[in-house]
Amino acid sequence: MKVLGRYNYASGYGESSAVAHGYDDLGERVVIKNMGKGKEVHKQILKEFEIMVNCKHENVLDVIDMGLDKDGNYYMVFEHTNGNVLEYLQMDLSKAGKESELGSRFFTREEKIKEIMRQLLLGLAWLHERGVAHQGMTKDNVKLGDFSCARRLCNNPPETTLKVGTAVDIWSAGILLVGMLLPLEMPELPEKEAKGEVLETIKKFLQALDDLIKDKDALELVRSMLASDPVTARQALAFRTCLGSSREHHHYKGFT
Repeated sequence: MKVLGRYNYASGYGESSAVAHGYDDLGERVVIKNMGKGKEVHKQILKEFEIMVNCKHENVLDVIDMGLDKDGNYYMVFEHTNGNVLEYLQMDLSKAGKESELGSRFFTREEKIKEIMRQLLLGLAWLHERGVAHQGMTKDNVKLGDFSCARRLCNNPPETTLKVGTAVDIWSAGILLVGMLLPLEMPELPEKEAKGEVLETIKKFLQALDDLIKDKDALELVRSMLASDPVTARQALAFRTCLGSSREHHHYKGFT
């Protein structure tokens, strides 16, 4: 094991942006990310660290520490998480060593999707209501982490805040929901084409979803999230797809 401050890790840390899995001095699992060198990197990680510290929530990845290694690389330390959304949907929790946390009951794919969306939107609502847009969400960070693209919205005029900030997160969450419901690839949006052509591509994509998504509640949520004037994260939480069943909600630690 190699030592970095009060953290031990086996391998993987070496290059810039590389991620290593290790342990702190209390034996807790952590993730250590090499952020690179230089003044700009320092400014960036200070911004990320400040945002994450001030937006602590069970659905936002917990940042633990930051520092400078002997080679002049800045690093950040995060809580350890496992897996991504699509892998998680294939996992039978009753056979994945989770009996002590969740019981032995099998969770259906539909139940998992509802819980994933509920957790994701709770995290987004928490960020958005604190003036932060994540803007870098993927299937790998539904417990919201990697705030390198995040920015505060307080300096933007109110009429542009939703359009250029939180709406990006809602769009990403909507696409993630489509990916969980259907084995589809998002259409390529032509970068240099007129706005009208981009909107036409999106319109055709949404029309195709009408025939492909059989769950009408889920379809309603998708269309609301991928609209030109999308719902907020808090509004989306009121949709039936996010309300789940009458059973108690579970927090899936193996996924988030």
